[in-house]
Amino acid sequence: MPDIKCRFQVKAGPEAVEALLGDFHKVYYLFPAFASAEEAPDGYRWYMKVPAELEAGAHFLTARILNRNPGMIHWEAVSPTLVWKGDFAWTAQNDRTEITLHLEIHDEGLAGSMHEALLSVELPELVRYFQTRCREILETKSWLNGLP
Repeated sequence: MPDIKCRFQVKAGPEAVEALLGDFHKVYYLFPAFASAEEAPDGYRWYMKVPAELEAGAHFLTARILNRNPGMIHWEAVSPTLVWKGDFAWTAQNDRTEITLHLEIHDEGLAGSMHEALLSVELPELVRYFQTRCREILETKSWLNGLP
């Protein structure tokens, strides 16, 4: 099961970080595999972009927060064959906030082991994308009114 953990800082307060990472209607935008999100009875549906959809064999994942504590969110996004499990944590660091992402991805589909091998190679780029999007939203864009 591919997994990765990273830490980085943003020029934003912990309240803004919590507002972003706790809004699962917008969190999908932080990951390159997802195109959009909509509210669903059991959480949020994160719709996959076409190349990722073909690799994963899933049209969408159902994302939900499993546990929320001050400075931490434990979450999952699942389909019948694909499971993303993650933790977001954040702490104030003077005029910045340190964000920690821990992400595990497991594919139980027919080509799951091949897809997981590909994901292992792609995870560093996924983390760079996540960091870039977090900085873009928290440091330069007003994201409260929606995403592009």
